[in-house]
Amino acid sequence: MRNFPVMLFICLFLLWPVSSPAQDNEEFEEIPATPELIQALQDGGYVLYLRHGRTDSDQPDQVPIDLDDCSTQRPLTQEGKDEIRHVGQMIRKAGIPLDDIHSSPLCRAEKSARLAFDREKKKI
Repeated sequence: MRNFPVMLFICLFLLWPVSSPAQDNEEFEEIPATPELIQALQDGGYVLYLRHGRTDSDQPDQVPIDLDDCSTQRPLTQEGKDEIRHVGQMIRKAGIPLDDIHSSPLCRAEKSARLAFDREKKKI
């Protein structure tokens, strides 16, 4: 199954734990990706699926959300912006080729895509 290594890579190498009340007491264990997995990703042909950076839960989305008005949407925190920049840096450092970048229309997702993959030729 071609998608399995990508999901494993993302879970083990790129993403951070998402905190929820039930998980606050659980310890996160980081497991580095293997050289074989990195090599497979460097060869291309995969779809990487990433979640947006951390957001400010003190500012919930307004209902209904206006996709053209970011003030109606939960924003990224500075920590979230820093994390998503780091994700992009690690993907570039690993030499993983990127083609089109697609994003949800939510402001936090678009901002995350731009922070991680700041390239003019990319479609977000």
